[in-house]
Amino acid sequence: MWRIIDHLTDVQVILNGSHPCKDLTGYQAQALNWMDQGVMPNTKWNQYGTCEHHEYILINFGRHLMDPDMGLDLSMFDNIQLRLTNTATSSYYGSDFTISSLAYFKEEGGGFPLGYIKSEQFKSWSAAQNTWEYTDLPTEGKLRRLVLRLEPDLGATYNEFETSMDNMGRDIKITFDSGATVVYEGGIDDLMREINLIKGRDL
Repeated sequence: MWRIIDHLTDVQVILNGSHPCKDLTGYQAQALNWMDQGVMPNTKWNQYGTCEHHEYILINFGRHLMDPDMGLDLSMFDNIQLRLTNTATSSYYGSDFTISSLAYFKEEGGGFPLGYIKSEQFKSWSAAQNTWEYTDLPTEGKLRRLVLRLEPDLGATYNEFETSMDNMGRDIKITFDSGATVVYEGGIDDLMREINLIKGRDL
């Protein structure tokens, strides 16, 4: 069994050739879709090798689709590129992938006064047992959201996790002012329950 999303390692929007506006994996893009829209994108996949597979990913430049105040003003850039990296080999599919894009344009009401939202992976590391991993967040710009993705190893059959997410993030602590102000302290299981209470739906 395989899915297209498992092999989308890069979903990027590059401005003026070098400035990443979006720099995510397919999994990360899906997670942001759920957080922004409240639903996962429609997808089609199954375990029969001869059937079609479809993957849909929404790339928001605002807080949600059709955000009137935030978006990407195309006239502000000389060059904009959409880059996708697919690592699936011919052992997974028998013909070339077909990729299509659907763009939503703002026709009236001027530009986007609040600018656009940049989304990128800030850091990635392999977890070690009973070890704290310290990360200094950037002190410039405005941080809208910090997303933690815990990805357990997959088993040999490619469809079961070797452990649970909360085993990989037993203790999480976010502080300001060199530790003087504690913003969050708890496990990933506590955080998941809080998200469920706030968003009103399961992860």
